[in-house]
Amino acid sequence: MENEEKKEELVVKNSGIIEPTFDYPRIEFDKPVTIMQYGQDTVNGIIEVLETTVQLNDDTQEVIINEEQLKKISSFDVELDESDRKANKKELAIVKGVKGLLTKIGVKKFEKDKQDNSYRGKFEEYCALIEEVSNAVYSQQQGSLADINLRDEIVKSLQPHLDELQELIVVGYQDLEKYKAETEEMKKQPSTFELQKEIEYRNQLAEVTSNKLDKLEKARVLYVEQIQAYRIQQRTDMEIVMASQTYLDHTAPILKAQGSVMVFNRRQEKKLANAVSLNESANEAIRNNALAIEENAKTAVELSINNGISVETLAVYNDSLRKGIEIYRSGREKRRQRIESDKKQLTELNQALESYQQEVLQLIDDEAVIEYMAKTSSGEKDSSRKALTYNNNGNKRSRN
Repeated sequence: MENEEKKEELVVKNSGIIEPTFDYPRIEFDKPVTIMQYGQDTVNGIIEVLETTVQLNDDTQEVIINEEQLKKISSFDVELDESDRKANKKELAIVKGVKGLLTKIGVKKFEKDKQDNSYRGKFEEYCALIEEVSNAVYSQQQGSLADINLRDEIVKSLQPHLDELQELIVVGYQDLEKYKAETEEMKKQPSTFELQKEIEYRNQLAEVTSNKLDKLEKARVLYVEQIQAYRIQQRTDMEIVMASQTYLDHTAPILKAQGSVMVFNRRQEKKLANAVSLNESANEAIRNNALAIEENAKTAVELSINNGISVETLAVYNDSLRKGIEIYRSGREKRRQRIESDKKQLTELNQALESYQQEVLQLIDDEAVIEYMAKTSSGEKDSSRKALTYNNNGNKRSRN
């Protein structure tokens, strides 16, 4: 019911009954196949336009900006460092007077490498790199302009199909309302079995038609949104075009100028570094000479004061002799105490050994007694066994 109300609102929004302005097949409710085919030609036309534009986009070729190029532009100072490194590298001597084509080629290659690695050579390479990037930016800019124009053509091609789709949806709802009105009139007739079946069948066709129109309306909304997506993409491409133009008009020339600024800075850095090094070397030489004079004066004065054997040396010598005598005295006393301690420990050890000897002899006597008792006990047990055996035998004989 909600879908039917929406369709009725659509009809009202389109100012009621309209007359078709496009040539397309109408719905014939007595031929259900026309319901399924309704608007299909228009949809196929829209799809054909979209598929054609996809193929056109695939065929577009643009120059891509190389990331290595951008990296070299942003690291031009590193290239200047490389130039400095090669300039400071010890060059191989060229033997003069040697004739021959190979020598001439080698000299030319050496001169070319020297020129390429100079500041001027690096700057020319840097400017050529910016030109390459500018060409790529210009190519992408033209590609974006082509995409903008292409989307304009897409929209122009799609719009008639969308207008036709919009009209056939409205006309379809008008035909559906008319068909439903006829069904309502049939309900007023006398009820018969055949009439009820016919009304039920017509209601089914009306529902199928409503579903078909609902799908067409949703498809139309999607296609309209597709156009809006194209417009957004056109806006994005226009921003790319403007950014590319800004780069070509302003950024690229400034980058070249900045390259020359970096070269001038590098030259100034080298000159300033040389000036600073020269100044520091001169001051360091003067300071070193002054310090050397001062140290020599100090050494000469100390030598004049401490010339010969000093009293401090004699005092240290005397103190060392005294300490040596004290060490011997202390050692003799310690040795005497150690001898007395050893004597005392030896006496204690002898006493302990005598005590251990008495205990060992006592243990030997105890073992002899134990052995004797063991033998005596064994003899008594044998006598008891014999007596028991005899008594048993006697008893048996007495029983017999």
